[in-house]
Amino acid sequence: MLIALYTITITDVLCATFFAVVGLVRPTLVAPGPQTESSRIFALYTFARTVPIAVTTIAVAVCAPLAVMLWLSGLSGLLQLLDGYVGTQLRNARTTWGPIFLGVVQYALLTAVVFGIS
Repeated sequence: MLIALYTITITDVLCATFFAVVGLVRPTLVAPGPQTESSRIFALYTFARTVPIAVTTIAVAVCAPLAVMLWLSGLSGLLQLLDGYVGTQLRNARTTWGPIFLGVVQYALLTAVVFGIS
């Protein structure tokens, strides 16, 4: 279970980083509508939030204690669920169900590791 938790956590942060980069390069692939200065600023904020979390999570997976990884797994799952909520507001199935699925799997694995369920 622990390897699965690490794998899904790293997958979560890499997916979020991928969409943050896509939002900067081709915003219409992430959110419909014309690109405005406001949408570019929003994409920059998303990128600024996502990349440090991804770098920190990968560094923690390599060389930090398990307790730190558990906290970052919880944070990663929460961010995915919130991204899924944003997808519901955009009425976009791809940006809704992907993050919600990853967030639910993240919390299921986190629960299994914390409570010793195998």
